[in-house]
Amino acid sequence: MTPGPEDATQARGAADTRRPRGARGAKRIRMTAAGPVRLTPTEARIIEFIERHEGKPCSKAQIAAVLGRNEKTVDRLLSRMRREGIVISTPVHAENGAQLANVYEVVEESQPLD
Repeated sequence: MTPGPEDATQARGAADTRRPRGARGAKRIRMTAAGPVRLTPTEARIIEFIERHEGKPCSKAQIAAVLGRNEKTVDRLLSRMRREGIVISTPVHAENGAQLANVYEVVEESQPLD
């Protein structure tokens, strides 16, 4: 007998570690100097990761591995967040000049102008 759709739902529910639906949109809009920016769920998770690792070098590969995303996706999203003024990256170099993992910092949200 093959498993039905309800079996798949039960199996998925047991291992589902995603956030509850109500928490998903909580930090999805960032106020920047240019105005509000809507974040994708992955961008919101990248910001959470950076805030937990503030001041410590971390590679895009490390971020991608922790979030379970593709490294190219993380690269593209970080580029967008830098362009939007949400994240600042500072390159770190070894004594021999080789570039190491960047240090990422989340820019404090701007207050809306009235």
